[in-house]
Order: sequence, then structure tokens, then C-alpha cells
Amino acid sequence: MIRTLVTVSFLLSSASVLAQSLPEPSFPRLALYSIGSPHNYEDTTRQSQMAKFDLVILNVWPNWESGRGTTMEQVVRGIKSRNSTTRVFLYVANNEYDDTWTAWPELKAKLDAERWWVYQSGGDGVRVKSTWGTTHYIINNTQGSRRDAGGRTFPEWFAQYIVDTFYRPNPSIDGFFLDNTFWKPRVDSDWNRDGTTDPQDSEVARLMMQEGLRRHFEVMSALMPGKIQIANVADFGGDNTNLAGISGIIQGGIIEHMLGSQYSPERWVGWPGTMRHYRKTRAALAGPKLTVCHQEGEPSKYRDFRYGLATCLMDDGYYFFSPGNFHDIVWFDEFDVDLGRAISSTPTSSWHKGVYRRDFERGIVLVNPKDNGPQDVQLESEFRRIAGRQDPTVNSGQAVHSLRLEDRDGIVLLRASALARPVAPSNVRVE
Repeated sequence: MIRTLVTVSFLLSSASVLAQSLPEPSFPRLALYSIGSPHNYEDTTRQSQMAKFDLVILNVWPNWESGRGTTMEQVVRGIKSRNSTTRVFLYVANNEYDDTWTAWPELKAKLDAERWWVYQSGGDGVRVKSTWGTTHYIINNTQGSRRDAGGRTFPEWFAQYIVDTFYRPNPSIDGFFLDNTFWKPRVDSDWNRDGTTDPQDSEVARLMMQEGLRRHFEVMSALMPGKIQIANVADFGGDNTNLAGISGIIQGGIIEHMLGSQYSPERWVGWPGTMRHYRKTRAALAGPKLTVCHQEGEPSKYRDFRYGLATCLMDDGYYFFSPGNFHDIVWFDEFDVDLGRAISSTPTSSWHKGVYRRDFERGIVLVNPKDNGPQDVQLESEFRRIAGRQDPTVNSGQAVHSLRLEDRDGIVLLRASALARPVAPSNVRVE
């Protein structure tokens, strides 16, 4: 088994771009999670739009190219020809299967043949349904799944399958995005097939889930040297999560619904808890820690957007805004700003009156957390509002020495003059 992985790794390495060697982008860092229908990636105008982002995730399935007049490899190259630093990942999931799907016959046949489904008890019988839909069934994506004739568990076979199916014909991708990487299962099932149902909150179930995910990413890294493997890490940052079995193996991920939805941590732990969630997730990731802060909302609610962007900029993540779907591309005036590098560390306490601040080469970012109330803040020198068209009252381009931030608000301000060797001002106090 190990000898096979090494051989495949050598064969693929000639096509492998060392994705981790790309320079870190300046701030704000922007991401696009473009997996929703229609999947019109062949549209060259859309490719130009996607190239404006630093990190892009695209959906794919067997024979996606049919009738489109292009290949996924050509799509990826089209994006990178417009922006060579855009990282492009392909979406996959290994935790469940929808019986109504018709595009995955090889996968379905293998799942049935090996009985790689999750059962309530033992290794056969009635399949366990997903919490997602009535036709979705859970796959045993743990090392407790039975081994096939080649000695592979499901996580090991699936990693090889997606490399053969989607990486070999598309070597220009930067890696894969694995959805539904839960820190513990969402259902009670017999993951180790010993005849006993394992409650989803049990230590056995957690360890089985994390061991299976770890094995998936280990095999992917061996098969795709130099590439990056990221995931949906939405539930990693909770105060009660135990990530011991998965920490340090995934190289990035989306904190899906971090802000703006009914699932967002801010709803039950407030803004401080949201930042704990954000930082705990980043801490669990391996380098280069491509952490994406996802906000869902209405594009016309600019204050909500600024609050989300400013929150993301309090650490080193990538920002992604979705308008209730994962297809439409939304662009804000702030996305055209180049703040350069961060020149102050990620703040762990407020700067003034409960307002948080972070300094960058070409500007500063302020965020006034939810429930802090409206705050008037004085700046140590002159800054300039960005000149925008979407919310010209706030983004007026005017110089400011002080300003008011409403409750649950944020703002990007530019330095009045460029600094040759910028440093965080020494007279900025932290409360």
C-alpha cells in the first residue's frame, strides 16, 4: 500500500505546482465558494470575475465537461491566466451519497459492493439516513469501514478515486476542498461495525470520525505532493470541540456561516465568542492556514457587510460573502482597496471604548462589536475614508480625525499619506 502511494506520488509530482510557495496576498484577502448552480465556469466573463479573488472553490463531478465545450483544466488555466496567484480548489464530499444522483455510477457501485454505508448495527442491513435529506445516506468514512480486495478502507480508496478522476486530468488545481468535515458525527451509528450503536457524542464516535478524516488527508497529501488540502471546518471552533485527532493535518478551510445566518456563533456566544471560534479553528489548521470567514447576508446592507469584513480582518483569514446562494458573485467597494501587509498583530483586546483595531501598511480597520453600543472614536492622526459608490455617505473619500461607529459596525480607513516603511503608531493605546 505505502509503496503504491509513493509510486503514484512520483508520477504526479511532475505536474504538481508547488501551491504553498505562492506569496501571501495583501489584505483584504478574498475567497469565492462558487459551488452552486448553474455551474457555468466555461463562461470567460465569469472566469475574469473569479480571477479577482485570492482563493476560489469550484464544483465538479464525473463528466462535468460534457456539452460545455471546455474542460475543467482549461477553466482553471483560464482563471490563472488572468491572475497567476489565484488558488483554485475542487469541491468533493465523502460523508454521504444521494440515491437520486446519476453522475457517480462508479462510486455508487463501489459503495454497494463493499457495503461502505453506515448501519445502525453491524456491517449490513438498513442504511442510516443523513440529516440532510430523505434520499441521502451516510457513508462510513472512517477507518472502521471494511477493507476491499486491495486492502483499502473507504477513506483510502476515495482519496485515490478523486485523485484519479479529478486531479490527473486537472493538474493545474491547487488542491481539493472536502465538505462536511465534522469534528464528531451527526448521527448515532455503528462506525466500527462491532454490533453496537455508537452515540454521536461518544468518544468512540469522535475518535473514529477524526481518524478517518486524518487518513483521508494523509493519503491526499501523499498522492498530491506540493498541493494543498482544505475543508469545511464550520464546527471546529466551538468552545466544547475536541480536535485532538485532526489538528495539524488540514491546511485550510471555510468557517461556513461564521456570520449572518441562524447557524452563526455570534447568535449564542456574541462577537468575543465568534473571535474565539475563528482563532481556535485557525490554530487547528496546518500551514499555510487558508482560513475563510464566510458571511451570509443581503448585499445592500453595507453596514452588516463592513462588520463582517472588519471582523475577518482582525486575524489573517480570507473573506467570503454570499447572498444566500453559492453562485452569485458579489463585489464591494472595499474589495478594491489594497491595505498591504498587516503591521500590527491580531488584537486580543479592544483599542478604545470597546472598539477593536488592526493596522496595515496603507490603512487601518476598526470593528465595533455587537452590543457595544454606538461609539465616537478619536484617531491619532488624519485618515481618509475610501471613495466608494455603494455607500457614499460612509465611503465618501473624506479625511477624518474622528468618527462614529454604530453598534455592530466596521470600517476600512486609508492612511492620509503613504509610509515608506510603515510601522504601527506608538501612540495607539490598547485598553
